[in-house]
Amino acid sequence: KVEISLLAVLFIFFVFCFYLRLKCLDSLVINDWVTRDFDRAFNILDKVYFPLAGPDLTNGGRLPGPFLYLMLVVPLFFHYSYEALFNFNFILNIASIGMTFIILKKYFNIQIAIISASLLCVDLYHLGAVNFPINPSFLFPFTVLFLWSLLEFSVKKNCNAFVMIILILCLGVQIHYQFASYIVVLLFLSFIFKIRIPQKT
Repeated sequence: KVEISLLAVLFIFFVFCFYLRLKCLDSLVINDWVTRDFDRAFNILDKVYFPLAGPDLTNGGRLPGPFLYLMLVVPLFFHYSYEALFNFNFILNIASIGMTFIILKKYFNIQIAIISASLLCVDLYHLGAVNFPINPSFLFPFTVLFLWSLLEFSVKKNCNAFVMIILILCLGVQIHYQFASYIVVLLFLSFIFKIRIPQKT
């Protein structure tokens, strides 16, 4: 009965969060950061030029790699428009909530999964990512994938997950440098759980 009640709460939160994110699509904030990254994706598809670096940094320079632009090209194959990119961000945002539920249910229990996913549904930063689709807005799926890999690595002691963690970190920092801070989490948990990574890995 408790699980049914919690699932009902999650459903209500999800419907509410879906509605709020749809409203965000109607009131998007678009500035030169957004158009800069979107236009670079269009240029790849149009074969105008292929950027070797990522989005511009606030204090000068570029992020190390064009992965964000390659990712943004995917929805443009289906519809050549800014709207396709806005909808793509919306889909990734919603998907990250579902991914969070599935992962936390696997490693903990359904109660923690429901509570966490419900909180994520109404989190203002998560919601704001739909409203303002700058490069960090596309990080949420990678954050959840990092969480999955980290739990597999630390809780399940699966050292093969270390390879996935490094891959996700390398892709994440091409979208925004804040993702590099997760390296501290990886080192901390490796120390706490006393995980020794085999030389082969």
